[in-house]
Amino acid sequence: MRRALTAFGRLGAPAAVLMALTACSEGSSDPEPRASPSAVTSLSSVKEIPGIVMIDKTWDSYSTAKITEVGAAASGQGIDVNYLAGPEACSGFAGYATQKSGSTIQVTIVEGTDKGCKGEPTNRATVLPVQDGVGDSTVEISAYSAAAVAIT
Repeated sequence: MRRALTAFGRLGAPAAVLMALTACSEGSSDPEPRASPSAVTSLSSVKEIPGIVMIDKTWDSYSTAKITEVGAAASGQGIDVNYLAGPEACSGFAGYATQKSGSTIQVTIVEGTDKGCKGEPTNRATVLPVQDGVGDSTVEISAYSAAAVAIT
């Protein structure tokens, strides 16, 4: 690069800078990184989650579950979800949300926990229904399930 700048020195500094910028940007075919939703850090109610469907309202406390993987179910009528949950003996699947925006479906899982629940986290899986099927939609983890968030 230094030789190129010296060789073009007679053209003046602006021409040399232009040539250097052109040389550095050529061949860069990296796609622009896609903006991902920022993780939510707090929720005061499950009602803050758009499209929430609560299945079990009997738990002592609730949180979102950290989703580790999502994708269209083989049938195309649902979404396969793998998520990290609390101990099986004192926590369980309490609700979910699937929110469609354009050609993207974002998924949230809500977990219920008994008071005083302690123990190792567990990996769990579920299939969520999608009213009109997944089709060509891209399935993504919502900002609410990018990490586990307590709902106070």
